[in-house]
Amino acid sequence: MRLPKAVTALALSPDGTHLAAGDAMGTVALWDLSKRIFRWQKNQVHLDQVMALTFSPDSQYLYSGSRDRTIQAWDFKGNAQFTASGHRRRVHALQVSADGDYLYSGSQDGTICQWQTTTGQLSHRWEPPDADYIHSIVLDEHHHPIAIVSDTQTLSLWDIERQTYVATCPPDDEPWWHVSTSPDGRSLICARQNGDISLWSVPLGQPQGQLRIDRPYEGMQIGGCLGLSESERQMLYSLGASDY
Repeated sequence: MRLPKAVTALALSPDGTHLAAGDAMGTVALWDLSKRIFRWQKNQVHLDQVMALTFSPDSQYLYSGSRDRTIQAWDFKGNAQFTASGHRRRVHALQVSADGDYLYSGSQDGTICQWQTTTGQLSHRWEPPDADYIHSIVLDEHHHPIAIVSDTQTLSLWDIERQTYVATCPPDDEPWWHVSTSPDGRSLICARQNGDISLWSVPLGQPQGQLRIDRPYEGMQIGGCLGLSESERQMLYSLGASDY
């Protein structure tokens, strides 16, 4: 398996038989894992990096979101279904409704869109208040779409259909770098810049635990140290050291 440029997005089909990948040049490809064969590859179908991929619940359709602000839909054989545009900035979150009728997209412009999967037409657009960034869109245990959004420090869960916040995780000085969910949609996994990983319940936002790497050099200040290479500095930072 190889794409022309760096792989920037991956998605596994719900039935576990297919793997989709997107790269930095806008290429989308599909592999059949059960038969270990290559299905199809669409070179540079997006004008920029592929940011997100997701499958329909029946694994028959694939959707790709890109930095070029568009969404594309493909069937199992690689036939293009539609191209949707409506976001002002890159699309980096995609989720299909449980019944497969709607596709939800989240963008760096702070908006969430709902598209009809049969036609690609825009059905609704929402803009959660005080949200600068849409990290991802998930389905809770009752199959309701929940957007994971944040400002600079606070991570919140926003019920898309009810248009209200259902939970807010406590603010932190460290930026959020990555957000993911458990396969059953009941737990939220959040990674911060300082290396901490927090687990939260969906949609209540109750803390479930925290993971943290060992930091033997916590509190050590290396800002004035001479003779350290850049790689050595980065290693010390990852182990808890700081400049000041």
